[in-house]
Amino acid sequence: MLQLPGMHSFLSSTFNFDIFASQVLLAAPLEHNPMLHNQKHPGTAQEIAARIQGRTTLEGIRDNRLETEFKTAVIATSLARHLCEHIESLPIGAQTRILDTHDYLQMMIPLIDEPPWTRRRRISGDVIVWEKIQDNHEWKQVAPSDLLQITQCEAQCWIAIFHLTCSNLCRHQYALNVFRKEQLLRLRKYLNEVMLDQLPILTDVMRYMDELALLNVSETSTGQGAALLMQQVDRFREDTVRSCQELDELVERQSSTFFSTSDAKDEDLRLIAGIYSEDNLGSLCYGIDGLGTHPLVEVASIGLGCMQDGVMVNVCNLTPTDKEAILQTDSGEIRRTKLRVHYTNPDEPFRFGKHLILEAALSGNEISNFKTLTLQSSLSQRKDCAMEWVQLGRSEDGGFALQLGFKVSRRSVPTSNSNQPSFELRQAFISQPV
Repeated sequence: MLQLPGMHSFLSSTFNFDIFASQVLLAAPLEHNPMLHNQKHPGTAQEIAARIQGRTTLEGIRDNRLETEFKTAVIATSLARHLCEHIESLPIGAQTRILDTHDYLQMMIPLIDEPPWTRRRRISGDVIVWEKIQDNHEWKQVAPSDLLQITQCEAQCWIAIFHLTCSNLCRHQYALNVFRKEQLLRLRKYLNEVMLDQLPILTDVMRYMDELALLNVSETSTGQGAALLMQQVDRFREDTVRSCQELDELVERQSSTFFSTSDAKDEDLRLIAGIYSEDNLGSLCYGIDGLGTHPLVEVASIGLGCMQDGVMVNVCNLTPTDKEAILQTDSGEIRRTKLRVHYTNPDEPFRFGKHLILEAALSGNEISNFKTLTLQSSLSQRKDCAMEWVQLGRSEDGGFALQLGFKVSRRSVPTSNSNQPSFELRQAFISQPV
């Protein structure tokens, strides 16, 4: 049993409400939900790369915030299931909020009707794949025939519904009315043999739905709790709020005392704040004046991936050699380093198709995957057997540029038509400003 001594007020208010608020974010309509829209419609690899390269610092912070909110909301669903599983051990205040105030049972219904952890994504052109969030909270492609396989995220909702419908305490305290009955019966169509084989406990839920369909309920019933509800409250907070008759005066006093702008005159604080200004972010990544001309993070290895059958496959690793050259460009000096190609399968070099979707993950001696470069392009079959080059990233913008040289191979790509040409990676260089 779940024992929570001394935390009744906490569970009954803040913690319970935060979980409910996160579930509301997942259940909000897609057209009014930027967090969910970014997950459902991320775009193709080319569109994602263009957005990442062209977004501002504020837009990057906004994207990271939406990503964090989505992961938090998904985790909150697991916490909600945990509370529903141990609802009999919770104080009566928390039980009332779960069953009546926030109505967790009704909140789970839209998460099953329109699951936020399942999406259809367009890879390129007319190629559309199905993806689901797996146990590591990452989107992974699934075959259409496996869409009925329940993932961990989907199981959380069904397990919570099982405890909220089949528990004796919930059946006694949950107030059914016509609206709640109609909403619950919407779940009956999802209870098929495939679902029951994966979660046998849903057999009891299906039996409950069948009984509910024959049950006559009231039109306006809103609760079955007692008229008087006693629960522990935050005494310190209540006393503080009650003693603050003039909140405007309190806010003004705190603003002038604790949040005054006199700190702007402190030279030490201004120096610390200036380190993370937009003008100095580049120096943090590429070196500070007086400490050397080379970047702080040296590229130690590059993992090169290629999209194959809708899945990004790691095909080779690129490591720098001692062959370097300083080149003069219109944007200044750049350091160009030749790379050595190490194929994942040393016995047979990887054969690239005509249409390329590449992803290069740059790693340093002390930092793993500190930079990712993407490219979507096409190669032409050169009759003169000359080297054909493509570039990922731009060194002119103060970043890294990866140049890859391809040559036509006499062997065709195994998964493609034999008439389609294949290409082999012959040379590679990495360039960066100095």
